[in-house]
This record gives sequence, C-alpha cells and structure tokens, in this order.
Amino acid sequence: MSFQENLRYYREKAGYKQAKEFAKILNISYTTYTSYENQGREPKYNTLCKIADILQVSTDDLLGRTTNIIGNKDNEKDTQLEKIICDTIPYYNASNVGIMLHLNYINKDVICFDVGYSDDCLIGTGEINKEKFIKELSKIDITIMNTKTNKIFCYLADNVIDDAIANIDKHLENFQKRDINKMTFKNKGVSTLTAEENKQRIKEYQEWGQDLLNRKNKLLNLKHLFHTTNDNK
Repeated sequence: MSFQENLRYYREKAGYKQAKEFAKILNISYTTYTSYENQGREPKYNTLCKIADILQVSTDDLLGRTTNIIGNKDNEKDTQLEKIICDTIPYYNASNVGIMLHLNYINKDVICFDVGYSDDCLIGTGEINKEKFIKELSKIDITIMNTKTNKIFCYLADNVIDDAIANIDKHLENFQKRDINKMTFKNKGVSTLTAEENKQRIKEYQEWGQDLLNRKNKLLNLKHLFHTTNDNK
C-alpha cells in the first residue's frame, strides 16, 4: 500500500472521517493535507511524526513498511498472520527446541495458542496481543530468513508461556483463597450433597488445585528448557 492509501486508511480508522477536520488538528492548510492523500506528495519528517503520533501508529505503518507484511484490512491481517505463524511453527515444533505451539484462533485483539512439550502433552493456553505482534514483525522483517523465523518463534513462545502461566496463577489465587474444610458443594446449585459426596467433591477440588500447580511448574520448566536450548544458538 502507498503512503497516501495508508494515511487515508489510518485517518479514517482513528475516527477522523473528514480530511478537513484532520488538517485542522495538524495545523496545516486543507490544500496541503489533501496533497498528501491525493497527489502523492509526502510530508516533511516532523509532520510525518506528528501524523503518526495523532493517529497512534508508527511512521513505518504510514510509509507501508509494516502493511507490506500484513496488509491493512482486518481479514488481510488475519490471513497473513496465520500464514506467517503456520510457516514458522512447524519447523520449530519438529526441531529440538523444547517447546510445541499450536495455533488456536486469531480474533480482533489477540492470537491464542496451546503450548506444551508435544501435541500429546499440551500444558496450557496463552494469548498474545495481535497489534504488538504485528509491530514486532515489522522490526524483524529486515533480518535474514533463518534469523527472522527464529526471532518470530522465540517471541511467540516467550509471550504465550508467560500468558499461560498468568492464567493459571489467576485460578491458583482463587483456589488458595478458599477454606477447603468449610466448603459445601451442591448438585447443580439445588440440593446439598451427603457428607460422603461432599468429601469426594473436596478431594476432586484439591486434585484440581494440585493439577494447576503441576501445570504451572511444567510451564516454568518448559520456559527454562527452551531458553537453555536456544539462547546460545
């Protein structure tokens, strides 16, 4: 996409529907501004930075250095992101890097993965912020291909594991707040269980808490193993 197409796209996305309105925000004439969008003229560096700040995008976004990688429209972004991820993950999942990532879904805000040692031993689920990942891609796109895919995979692995651990920590916090000895369970919120049934439910609840702790420790070990295996490569 050209600068003028990107400028119009990000202006409208930021809520400035009229070019005249945005020209006033920039404190430049309407004629000058429309020459950026319609006549292929590019602003001076200071004006470019001001535009980027107001629209809350990078100058690379405006100049097309990011959008050349992922496209502008949301469906284009998701398609390209999925391709980049799916082109990267299989190689590293199959190699000796100590970690397995499985793409779950991409929505307007996040990219979700399962993470573990293998497809048969997935430990947790983590998300990464989609826009942050897109910006990270723009930083590493200039590197040679082998280094680029390694950097992408390392970024995904680190952030997915951290989020998976954070999700488990939230459940553990709630688990640890409850006094198990005073817990009383019910059947579908209606009838109180017998003492024996309640005892069994408490046991299952304790096992669930222990499973959370085990999965957290496995994720911490997985992250340590991953860095031990890859930091010197």
